[in-house]
Amino acid sequence: MLLAIDILTLILLIIVAALCIYFFVTLKKLNRSIDVLSADVHRLIDSTIPLVEELRESSKNLNRDNSGCRTAYDGLQRICLINQNKSIFFINKS
Repeated sequence: MLLAIDILTLILLIIVAALCIYFFVTLKKLNRSIDVLSADVHRLIDSTIPLVEELRESSKNLNRDNSGCRTAYDGLQRICLINQNKSIFFINKS
């Protein structure tokens, strides 16, 4: 009976040792995967920052161009209003 308990204990210790080794190997693989993921995230950030800066610059340029277009539109609107008033004046005068 004692021999059977000793054999089962030995088998249990071997299984526990194998599980510990498996745990450390799996943990090491997981650590490597996290390192690769971290490197990918850093590369993504490094490539995204110039894109965001370019978008910011494009947005500034569009706002500037929009302001210029708005000024030109306002000027054309004033000219049309002046011409409309002159036309009405000449039509009423006739």
